Amino acid sequence: MAAAGATWRLKELVGEPIAKEILLAGAVLRAEEALRINLITQIHEAPVLMEAATTLPTGSAGRTPWPCGSPSPCSTLRPRLTP
Repeated sequence: MAAAGATWRLKELVGEPIAKEILLAGAVLRAEEALRINLITQIHEAPVLMEAATTLPTGSAGRTPWPCGSPSPCSTLRPRLTP
């Protein structure tokens, strides 16, 4: 099960028909197809992949990757109970 609304975001990103094909039929996409439908933004050859991966997050430096603002996954937080 996807967390943090990933299935909803996929539909918003690539459209409902493609999202259904990926999620329900288990479609496997080649890199070129993923780039064409805007699922990814870049393709790199293996020799430069690690360099590209380490320079990519510079735009989000200083921001937490988790929607709850925690330095770790939100699933570790306990839910708040209200009366």
